[in-house]
This record gives sequence, C-alpha cells and structure tokens, in this order.
Amino acid sequence: MRPRPKTLGFTSLLTLLAALYLADAAGAASVARQCREACGDEVAACVGAGGHPRACRRSVLGRCKREGVAACQGEALAPALAGSCSSPTVLPAQGGTFGGATSGTSALAGSCGSSGTAPEQVFQWTPTASGTATIQTCGAGTNFDTVLYMRSGACASGPEVAGGCNDDACTNATGLYRASRLTPSVTAGQTYFIVVDGYGGAQGIYGLTVTPPVGSPTTTTSTRPPTTTTTTTRPPTTTSTTTTTRPTTTTTTRPSTSTTTTARPPTTTTTTTTTRPPTTTTTLPTSAIRTVFLIVMENTDWSSIKGSSSAPYINSLLSVAAHAEQYYNPPNNHPSLPNYLWLEAGTNFGISSDPNPPQRTSSPHLATMLDAAGISWKTYQEDEGSGAYDGSDCPNYGEGNWYDVNHNPFVYFTDVTNNTTYCKAHVRPYSEFPTDLASNNVPRYNFIVPDLCHDMHENISCSQSNRIRFGDTWLSTEVPKILASPAYLNGGALFLVWDEAASNDGPIGMIVLSPKAKRGYSNSIAYDHGSTLRTLQEIFGVTPMLRGAATATDLSDLFVSFP
Repeated sequence: MRPRPKTLGFTSLLTLLAALYLADAAGAASVARQCREACGDEVAACVGAGGHPRACRRSVLGRCKREGVAACQGEALAPALAGSCSSPTVLPAQGGTFGGATSGTSALAGSCGSSGTAPEQVFQWTPTASGTATIQTCGAGTNFDTVLYMRSGACASGPEVAGGCNDDACTNATGLYRASRLTPSVTAGQTYFIVVDGYGGAQGIYGLTVTPPVGSPTTTTSTRPPTTTTTTTRPPTTTSTTTTTRPTTTTTTRPSTSTTTTARPPTTTTTTTTTRPPTTTTTLPTSAIRTVFLIVMENTDWSSIKGSSSAPYINSLLSVAAHAEQYYNPPNNHPSLPNYLWLEAGTNFGISSDPNPPQRTSSPHLATMLDAAGISWKTYQEDEGSGAYDGSDCPNYGEGNWYDVNHNPFVYFTDVTNNTTYCKAHVRPYSEFPTDLASNNVPRYNFIVPDLCHDMHENISCSQSNRIRFGDTWLSTEVPKILASPAYLNGGALFLVWDEAASNDGPIGMIVLSPKAKRGYSNSIAYDHGSTLRTLQEIFGVTPMLRGAATATDLSDLFVSFP
C-alpha cells in the first residue's frame, strides 16, 4: 500500500524547517562569534570610557551585527555609550518631555553645583527657531538632586552657553528645591548638548522637558506664584492691575484703608482688596523667608539621633538639610517648660520645674511682638483619642489625653489666657494643621508640638517600646506635607529642634529645611534656644531682641542667604 502523501508532506516540511532553523542558528552564531572576535577592542574602549560592561557589549555588538564585521575593523564603529558624549540621545527639534535614569560613573562636570562625581545623561538638540528656550528637570518626574548644563558645538569640550548651568531652581518629587532649569538663548541650526547630571554623586530618575523658542521670547513658568491679586469694584472701564511679587505701588496691611487713585477725575477712586488676611507678607521681596514652621521634639541627645537605626527618616534629611552639631539647651535649663519659655521669650522667668499655668507676667514675648507688627501666628498642639483636646477652649491646664500643657509656652502668658477668644484663635489642635496647610491658610509663624506619643518623650506608655522610632515615624508622615505645601515652597523654612538633652545640656538636634538652606551642610558653631529666637526675630523683623536672644548667635550660617 502506498503511504499517504499528506503524511509524507508534513514530515518533509518539518525536516525542511528544522534544517533551515539550524542553518540560521549556525549563521547567527557565526556572526555573533565573528563580532565578538572583531570588536573586542571597541568593547574594551567603551568600558574604559566609563560604560557599564553589559551596556557596552550590547551597544557595540548590536551595531556590528547590523552593519557587519567590517564596521569594527575601521572607524565606522566608535566605542559608544548610550547617553554619553560619544553616543548622545538625539532629541527632536520640537522638544518634549523625556524620562530616564542616570547610573554608572561620571565623565563630565558643569560649571555650577558639584557634579564631577555623579553619572550623567547627554542629549543632543538642534532647534529650528532662534530665541529663548526652557530646559528643566522640575516636577514629580525627578527624584534626585540634579545639575543641568548645556554646551554648544561640542559635547566634551564645547563652551557652556550663557546662563547654561543651573543647580537648584525648582522643586523635584521631594518638594525641595533640588531640580534645575535653564532659559538659554539658542540659535536655529546650532547643535547643543544638554547634560542631566547630579549634585555630589546624586543619581536617579529624571524627567527632562525641553521647550523650544516659538518665534518670541519664551515665558518661563515660575514656581513662585504671585502673592497678591487685586480686584476692583469699579465698572469694566476701570483698569485693574495684578501686582507681581514686587509691587510697584505701596499697599498697607489693612485693605479697608488702602486706595488706588486712577487717572479719572479726583472724585473717582478704586478700592482694592486682597484675598489674604492683612498680616500676610505680600509686600516682602521674593528673596525673604516668608513662612516659618518650628517643630519641637523632646528630651533626646543628638548622639542618640544621628546615625541611629531608630531614626531613618531624620537621618535621610541630613543630605538635603543644614544642621548644627553643637546646639544646646541653655545652661542647666531643665525640665521642659523652661526651654519652651526660652524659645518664646529668651528666658525661663526663674522657673525650674513644670508647673501648670498661668505664668504671672505678660512681659514682652515673641507672640506679642508679632501681633504688634501685624504678623500672623498659631501654635498647633497635638492630641489624640477619645476626649482629646479639640480647640473648644483655651487649653491652659492638663486636659485631653497626650497633650502636655508644659509644652505650650503661650498659655503661660496672661495676655494670651486672659482673653479666651484670642487664645482660641491662636492655640489650635494639630488636627487642623493639615487642612490649613493644604488650603494655604497657615499663618506666617507655626509653632508645632507633637503629643507625648510622638515627641520622643521618655517613659510614655504609647511609645515606650522605641520612643525615637515613634517620633521618627511621625515626622516621616508629617514633614513631607509641609515640604510639599505652597507656604513652604514660596519662601518657607522648617526648623526641627529638641527642647532639651536627656543628659546634661546637649548637644541636641537642630535641623533646617528650606529652599534657602544650605544642603548637606553642618557646622560646629555653639547655639542654644536664644539663637532660634533671635533667628525668628530677624526673619520677622521685630525688635528689640528679647533677653537671651540679644547675645545669642543666630542660625544664619545654615542658610545660603538670610533672611
């Protein structure tokens, strides 16, 4: 009987396909082998230039397989590292947003920042229009401290364009001013090399946005929104001018008395109002510190915090903050209350214990000076659980659950406690703070006190298993909210301090986070709570200096510029 042709055909087809596959595989293996043999020097050169071995092999051998072995036998195949000067990523003329990550070793450095030790990514861009371009790594797409620079003509040796290097101009995903922006003048047809680098060895994920000129100077979006909006009650024919952060007209701090005279006949006036309380800082220059957040923790030596595995969040802040290594509570100033009073008034008023209020004097203190200057302030005091302090009264006794009246210096002054309405307006539960922060309705001075479960106090049942860890965890939840807020980003400063040492007088912690603070910086200048009070008075411009603040050294060394 004859075999069925269909079966024979199928078997033959399988045999043929197998033969072809083996031939192709052999051919591919032969090409791969030939490329490995011919391109060894090129791979070695790529690695020698700083490339990752695997990336170099993939780049060099991949091109050899596409173009043939001859490419490795002449100058057709240069040792290339993707994103390097020899193999930059080419961007379209119309720009756009491009994501990536830096890794590996450093080959370039810009003229600003400290970028000589960080890996970089290189982009090549040739615009088709002349004018002002905007190039930036701002926003949530960038998670590390970038340095951005741009060179003209040649990547490794070309000159930086005017204004072509920037370190900190805008915020990244952390909410800190650690991203970069350039606004260079570019020429159509000229080739530029844009380098995304890192500060001090920093590397990570970036989002690069390139906006080319559009026939007229490009307007760069500012990360600092205008602080004053002027509205008018006049008919539409009256011109209403929106002021920028540097008003050209003089405004008072009380809208009810502020008038703007127009070019109309003398009987026509325009009454202007702002959308913010009269104590906001719309008349301050944009370079000034505008809003202060002071968080006070409890009873811990700096040596128990720095480098401690129980305080990972606090230690993570040190690379982006400035801190003092020699900050002390005032000499022999214990227990807690005397130190809180010192932060508010520059003295302990002879108190050396933790009594209940009231303090028997209304002598000048920071809050009264702020009131006189029209500067808003509040203290936010935390409590939790059923029956917690809720802001319905002036909390000048040991009420609630974990609220500690000894950590609230304001209720020890009779000019606060004698007026319940005034007290309740300025002494608020911490539960209100996140809402005020999110709505950009915080005052200029915010005195923040965690409750006993979260402030690192000793011998508290809710945190005794690891009091430092409990406090660090609370900070890791609450501090990022501040750092992402408009009040902080628009010229804010956050001071994190401990009230007293657990042993002797310290040192204790003082950490400063601000767009204006030095990053990764520390000093050994001797400070105490009088230094903090003096710094606050200088920021808010209120004098005379209060008692111990008059002779204290301020914290200005922790800032790039002050106040």
